[in-house]
Order: sequence, then structure tokens, then C-alpha cells
Amino acid sequence: MPKVALPTPVKTLGWISFWADVASELAYPILPLFIVGTLSAPTWSLGLMEGLSGLVIAILRLWSGIHSDKAGKRVPYIRWGYAISILAKPLVGLAVSWPMVVVCRLADRVGKGIRTSSRDAMIAESVDTSLSGRAFGYHRMMDTAGAFVGVCIGAGLVWKYPSELRNILLLTAIPGFVALGITFLVKEPQTSPSTTKSALNLTLKLPREIWPVLGVLGLFGIANSSDTYLLLYAGLHGVAPFQVILLYALFNLVYALASSPLGVLSDRIGSGKVLVGGWALFGLSYLLFARSFGLSLIPLFALYGLSVAATDGISKAFLVKSGSKIPKGTLIGAQYFIIGLTTLVGNLIAGALWAKVSPEAMLYFGGSLALISSCALIFFLHSNKQLSVDASAN
Repeated sequence: MPKVALPTPVKTLGWISFWADVASELAYPILPLFIVGTLSAPTWSLGLMEGLSGLVIAILRLWSGIHSDKAGKRVPYIRWGYAISILAKPLVGLAVSWPMVVVCRLADRVGKGIRTSSRDAMIAESVDTSLSGRAFGYHRMMDTAGAFVGVCIGAGLVWKYPSELRNILLLTAIPGFVALGITFLVKEPQTSPSTTKSALNLTLKLPREIWPVLGVLGLFGIANSSDTYLLLYAGLHGVAPFQVILLYALFNLVYALASSPLGVLSDRIGSGKVLVGGWALFGLSYLLFARSFGLSLIPLFALYGLSVAATDGISKAFLVKSGSKIPKGTLIGAQYFIIGLTTLVGNLIAGALWAKVSPEAMLYFGGSLALISSCALIFFLHSNKQLSVDASAN
């Protein structure tokens, strides 16, 4: 069969995410250095910031998913979400204390929470369910390619101007406004009246069979603590600041290169199978991180990038295929809400283990729980016979 081209909305949303992530990832690896170094904040403030950010995103993703289904519109949520984030990101560079950074970060996350469910729902609605892995894989590829470019720019700027972190953070406004401009090219999809009516009646009354899927995804959310901990860990174990950013660039490069092929693979063999492997690789990489330092961290950041490529977009495809009859905004919003809550718990646990026990204890916890999640998903798939169903549906 000839390869079907992805529709224009998927490609346009991919370019929006590309430029938005140039802005985000130019700043993201600098944040722990800026907060802990420049502003002399305690390490646990990273866990608090990321945990609260996850909670804000979880609530708003659920709200925006349900409301975009009710309104039968996606574009306003996408456009306003990107606008809020673009205005909030550069303000971090003006902060004089770490609580101000937390406030700016939360404002940025408000924008992300408003836009994400509607954006992912538009992607899911733009393609047949059998191509959802490819569509989400393409989007993750574009998103992460932008992250790679942003991280490389950030690494070069930090290497050249190591004492100008504030000004570097202010530069995030430039690619951010490019992303916002492209949102005006997004066309509102044709929304079926039955879909909108279904969303009005559904709200959070999801079918019983979808809750185990959300439950196992939420379990992995506890293991999936913020990447800032890995960056901080590298910085404390023999890696210079600009090299930390290069390691993050390597992670994003592998993530970007692997996302689209793994999305296509998930459509062929089943998204559940790929997700099991992704969670297992995630757990393995965390456990290896706990026993590594210096140059030995290089292949681990690559392995970690591969694991996330087999996890992030694939989990969305798995959910969409498992709940194909549920309005997409509500379904994806519910997933983000549950994962946001469990990630909040995971970040708080990670911060406590880091501060009270050791960084290695945090990594052992996350790695072990990721492996447990992988085993739980295998059990779920076998008990529901979805290993074969998911693959044969394509």
C-alpha cells in the first residue's frame, strides 16, 4: 500500500511545537543552574516547582479537553495557550528570587495546560485510528527536534556567556513569537454535532473499561520525575554546566530521531508492545544512572532519549486506540489529569529522596517503579487480549 501523507493540521501543529520547544528547551536545562546557582535556592525547590507545574497542567488539561469538546472548537484553546506561555517564559530572566521563578514557571504551565488537550485531540481527529501512532510520532519528532535546536543554542550561549543566564532566558521570546504566529494558520476542524453532544453528556463519566488503562498510565507517572533531576545529577557528578546542556541535547536528538519510526512501528505491531518496551528501557536507564558519572553518562542520556521516544507519543496512541469511542478532548484531558496528579506525587517523592537520602535513592525508586509499571502493563494487555487486538486493528 502507498504511504498516506499526514494531513495539513498535523504538520502545522508539528511546526508550532517545533518553534515553541526551541523556546522552552533553550530555557529548560538552564533553569536548575539558574535557580540553584544564581538564586541560591534549595534543591527541593525544583521538586516543588515541577510538582506544582504538573498539578496546574493536570487540572487545566482536563478542563480544556472537556470544554473544547463541548464547544466543538480547538483553535482558541491552542492559540491562547501558546500566547500565555510565550509571555511567561522570558519573565523568568527578570526574577530576583526562586519563588518568582516558580510563579513564572506556573504561568508558563497554565498556557501549556490550556492548549495541550485540544492540540492532541486535533491530531487524533485528523487521522484514522490506525495511523494515530504515526501522527503522534511525527508530532513528537517535530516537538523534540525543536527541543534539540533550543538546547544546542542554549549550550552555545552558556559556553560563550556563562554569566549571562538572565539575558539568555529573555531570548526565549523570539522563537516563541514565531510559534504564536503559526497558530494563525491552523484551521478549525469540522466537528460532528454528535461528538459535541456526546462530550456534553459524558464529562468525566468515562466507560469503566478505560479506567484500568488510565490507572496503569498513572502508575508510570509516579516513576517519571522531572528531567531537571537528571541534569542536576550530571552536574554534580563530574560534568561541566555547558556539557550538561549538551547531554540534554543528545537526549533530545535521540528522542527526535526515534519518535516517528517508533510511532510507525506501534501502528504495525501494537502500541501496547512498544509502550512495554519503552517503560522497561526507562527503568533500566534510571538504574544505570544511579551507578554512573562523568563520561559514562553520555550513552545513558541516549538510552533515556530512546526510552522516552517509545513512551510519550506512544502512550497517547495507546489511549486513543483503547478509547476510540470517547470524545478525544475529554479522553486526552482525563489522561493528562491523572498523569499530572501522579507525576506531582512522583516529583515530591523524588525531591524528598534526593534531599533526605541520596540522589541515587531517587533514581533507584524511579527505575524500579518504571519496571513494575512495564510488568503491570504486560499483565493488563494479556488479561484483556490487547496485545493481539491492537496489532490486528491496523
